[in-house]
Amino acid sequence: MNKRYLIIIGVIIIFVIFIGVIFFQQTPKQSPSSTTPSQTVITGSLKKPTANKFINPTMAPPANTPKLAAQQFYIYFFSQPSNPLANGAFKTNPYLSDDFKQIIAEAYRNGNTPVFCPANETQNVVVGKEQSIYYNNGYLMQEIVSQAPPGNKDLYTMRMQNVNGKWLVFDINCIPQ
Repeated sequence: MNKRYLIIIGVIIIFVIFIGVIFFQQTPKQSPSSTTPSQTVITGSLKKPTANKFINPTMAPPANTPKLAAQQFYIYFFSQPSNPLANGAFKTNPYLSDDFKQIIAEAYRNGNTPVFCPANETQNVVVGKEQSIYYNNGYLMQEIVSQAPPGNKDLYTMRMQNVNGKWLVFDINCIPQ
């Protein structure tokens, strides 16, 4: 009888260890509807062209993460000598979603008005706060573009949309200073 109890207790202990190992190996998964801000930070600097020098109009392909895409567009936009979306250039811009192109056509006087508040422009930015937002049977990622330390002021919210694995600008809003 003692032998039988020892075998049963041994099997139970092995089962508990097995379940414990499986439980601790699983990484917690966050649902897409979660609104917990992400703490990963991406930092970038922009370089303004000198008086008679223009930035090469060749643009890198859209980024495959929303943080990088937000930073990429911010640096692209402010590194140009003039509004790079003006005079209809927004229509072929690879960094913008089709929805945002329509917004620019209507709300930004066909691209002739900047989409960013010039007063919030800064040389060094951090894209570090991220939030998933449910929209139209899908999800957008809201990125906060902030001034790099020591300033740390939040400057813009940029909503990014995943289109075929690339993150494109869906909306930009200035944060009042």
